[in-house]
Amino acid sequence: MQQQVHVEVIDSLNRKLLIEVPAEHVDTKFQARLTELAKTAKMDGFRPGKVPVSLLKTRFGSAIREEIITDVLSKSFYQAIDDEKIALASMPTMTIKESQAGAPLKYEASFEVYPEIHLVDLTNRDVVQYQSVVDDQQLDLVLERLRKQYATWHEVDRLAQDGDKVEIDCEGKADGKVIEASKGKDMPIILGSKVMIDGFESNLIGKKARETITFSLPFPADYFDKSLAGKMADYTVTINKILESQLPPLDDAFAERMGVEEGGIEQMRNTLRQNMERELKNALHHKNKQAILDAFQSANVVELPKSLVESEVAHLQAQSKQRLQQVLGKKDVPEMPKEIFKAEAEKRVALGLLMRDFIKKHEVKPNPEKIKTLIEDMAKAYDYPEKVIEWYYADKKRLESYEMAALEDEVVEQLKKSAKFEIKSISYDDAIKADR
Repeated sequence: MQQQVHVEVIDSLNRKLLIEVPAEHVDTKFQARLTELAKTAKMDGFRPGKVPVSLLKTRFGSAIREEIITDVLSKSFYQAIDDEKIALASMPTMTIKESQAGAPLKYEASFEVYPEIHLVDLTNRDVVQYQSVVDDQQLDLVLERLRKQYATWHEVDRLAQDGDKVEIDCEGKADGKVIEASKGKDMPIILGSKVMIDGFESNLIGKKARETITFSLPFPADYFDKSLAGKMADYTVTINKILESQLPPLDDAFAERMGVEEGGIEQMRNTLRQNMERELKNALHHKNKQAILDAFQSANVVELPKSLVESEVAHLQAQSKQRLQQVLGKKDVPEMPKEIFKAEAEKRVALGLLMRDFIKKHEVKPNPEKIKTLIEDMAKAYDYPEKVIEWYYADKKRLESYEMAALEDEVVEQLKKSAKFEIKSISYDDAIKADR
C-alpha cells in the first residue's frame, strides 16, 4: 500500500507519525465490501441478493466505512512502523484528521519507542558470589521446624506465653475507620511468630482466655499499604483460647509419618539432607545469578518507556491482590496503591530492556542441554521424575519458562567472563530466605 508518512520526534522515547492513505485505497475497499454484502443482503420488498447497492449504501454505508477505516488504520500503521524501522514499545494513540469519502485518510499516531542502549559489560566490576553448605546443625534446625509443623495443640488454663497459639477475635481502627484486613473471628496466631505488626503479639503475652484488651500500635513507616503507613491503629482483641504445643518425638514413627517407609529416622535425615542440598543449590544459583544481573543493571542506565512501567506496575498490583486473596481466603480485599510497586516495576523493565538488547547484540540462544538439566533437576522433587520430564517435553508451550531461564543463564555466563568475583560464605537459612 502506497502512503505518505512523516515521522515527528517528540523526545527521546516519544514519536508521532503523520500518515496519509490515498482516497482510492479506502474507497476501493468500501465498494468491494458493499458489492459483497449485496450478494446475500435481505430486505423487505426485495429478493435475497437483489437489494440495490445504492440502498445498501444509504442504510449501512456509515457503519461499513467505519469498519473499513478501522482495518486500514491498523494495517497502515504497522506498515509504517516496518517501513520506517521503528522499535515500537507501546500501543499507539490514533487521531483521525480526515476520513470523508473521496478524500485521503489522514491520521496521527502517537506512541513510545524502545530506548537506544549502549551496553557496558562487567569489566573491572566486583561482583559478590555466595557459597554455603548443609551441615548437621542446619539439618537439626530443619528437623525441629518439621516437628513444630506437626505439633499437636492442647487448650491450657494459664496465661498466654511465647510459643503458644491463641485464637482471637480482633478489630483494628485507624483514623476511626475499621481496618478491614484486621477484622476476624477465632483468628489463630502463634505468639512470637511475628506475623502481625511489631508489638501486637507481645500485647497478648501474659493475658488469660476470655479476656478482652485494647491497645494502640503504629504501623511501620514503610508498611506496604501506604494508606496506613505511619498511622496509629487502635485494636480491640478478645482471647478466646490459649493452646500449648506438644512436639512429636524424633523417632522412626515420625519418619514413617513423613512418608519414609524404610530406614527410619536415619533414612529420613539422609533424604532431608538431599532435599536441602538440592534446594540450596537452586537458591545459590538464583542468588548468584541475581547478583550478576544487578551489577549489569547498575552498569547500564536505561531510559524507561512510561507505558512499559505502567504495564508492569499493573501486573505486580494484580499479583499482589491475588496473593492477598489467597492468604485471607476472600475475594474482597483492598487493592494496594500503585506507587508501592513502581520501584520494582522500573527495575524489572530496565533489566528486561538490557537483557533484550544483550541477547540481540550477542545473538544469545538457549542451550538445549541447559534446558534439559533444569527440567531434570526440577523433576527430582517428584515421585516419578521420568513422567514429569516426559510431560514437559510433550508440549512446547510447557518448555517456554525453562527456555527463558536457560536463556537468562546463558546471558549470565557471558557476563561473568568480564567480571571480578568476591566469594562470600552465608548460612543455609540466609541463602534460602533470599531465594524466597
